[in-house]
Amino acid sequence: MQLIQNENSVILEGNLQVEDVEKMKAFLEQSRILNWNCRELEIEDAQAMASLTSLIKKLLTEGNSITLLAPPQLLMHNLYRLGFYPHPLLKVVEIRQEEVYSS
Repeated sequence: MQLIQNENSVILEGNLQVEDVEKMKAFLEQSRILNWNCRELEIEDAQAMASLTSLIKKLLTEGNSITLLAPPQLLMHNLYRLGFYPHPLLKVVEIRQEEVYSS
């Protein structure tokens, strides 16, 4: 996964792995940009999904406002199951529907 920073947001692009969430944590220690463009983010690994969900949950619990643009539907489902969606500090713009592939 790539983390691409622009003026006021971060673009999360590619396939998320557990180690990428650790990179995000390190990035957030230096830059508190919490506007994340997830349009090109793919999460196929269950551990990576759990790690990202935990990171978002921690940030919200600490009182941080987060904006997610086009997050994957499964990420939002996980946050919902944990009671963090909807959340007053979480703004979600356009949940991305998972694409169904036929064989």
